[in-house]
Amino acid sequence: MKTTYNLLVIIPIFLLSCKNRDTTSLQQDKIVPVKAARVYEETLFFPIRSSGRLSVKSEQKLGFRTGGIIRHIYVQNGQAVYKGQLLAVLNLSEIQGQVNIASEAFEKANRDFIRAENLYKDSVATLETYQDARTALDIAKSNLEVAKFNLRYSRIEAPSDGKILKILLEENEMTAPGYPVILFGSTKEKWVVRTNVSDKDMISVTIGDSANVSLDPYPGLIFPGIVSEIAGMADPYTGTYEIETEILNTKNRQMAAGLIARLEIIPSKAVKLLAIPADALFNSVENSGYVYRITDTGLVSQKVFIEHIENEYIYVRSDMQPGDLVVTEGINYINEHTKIITDTIID
Repeated sequence: MKTTYNLLVIIPIFLLSCKNRDTTSLQQDKIVPVKAARVYEETLFFPIRSSGRLSVKSEQKLGFRTGGIIRHIYVQNGQAVYKGQLLAVLNLSEIQGQVNIASEAFEKANRDFIRAENLYKDSVATLETYQDARTALDIAKSNLEVAKFNLRYSRIEAPSDGKILKILLEENEMTAPGYPVILFGSTKEKWVVRTNVSDKDMISVTIGDSANVSLDPYPGLIFPGIVSEIAGMADPYTGTYEIETEILNTKNRQMAAGLIARLEIIPSKAVKLLAIPADALFNSVENSGYVYRITDTGLVSQKVFIEHIENEYIYVRSDMQPGDLVVTEGINYINEHTKIITDTIID
């Protein structure tokens, strides 16, 4: 609680001496009554407010191992799927043909090898003939395995229980090897909100800081969260840093990727600032201004940098110290050369 008491203080100042004093000098002889307040230090936790989109922590872009024409897509956007469920397949005519050719080649190479092996044992075939047959068999086996591998990965299966976030291509479209076809989100992962903040806010956030998350479909409902990731570098286009907040409890509410979320992150890092009455500030521009600090020798115009404004106080960074006195009333009638009477001090 602030206490107010009366104190008569006359502060001497240095007056400019001249032979013919002008009007300003005459005014400096006047004693101006002012009110003052003591500066005090306060430890604050400033919440960081931002917005972002809801998504699953792990998003995977699923595609085919080989290129070709998409024959069928079995799922739709937003559909829940289970692990191993078939999601899409390519037209297998060409790939199946490659498997058939490789299989026939392997069977022939195997017959040739058996024949060469028997002849070699009977000393009819040479060692070179036997080794050539074995090499041809190994090559044919490898070609068959590659063909079967391509056939197996000419279909997309769900890697885990999850949800189809977005289908990126349509049936009968051509796709290249490895090109994304389906954006998949695992429901085994937590729901997260990714947002971008300024460098000033980023340095005050720590992994593990608590957060409150609100979603438009659930007005008035607050979901608890925790900061799980902080980007190590700024976005080259915006200069901001991405922060990922994990939702700890969805409260059995239906979630969907892309929902707009509003965040309030509560940093665990405290900030120590000087608190002064807002009435003490003058000549403010953007995030800075000036106050009159009362010293033993007179008034000093002191620059301050504004960090926060709340109620009737501003919280600033400055060279001032806790306990310093600043003028709060009568600012318009004084300058650094004015004699003052401080008739009221607010502690």
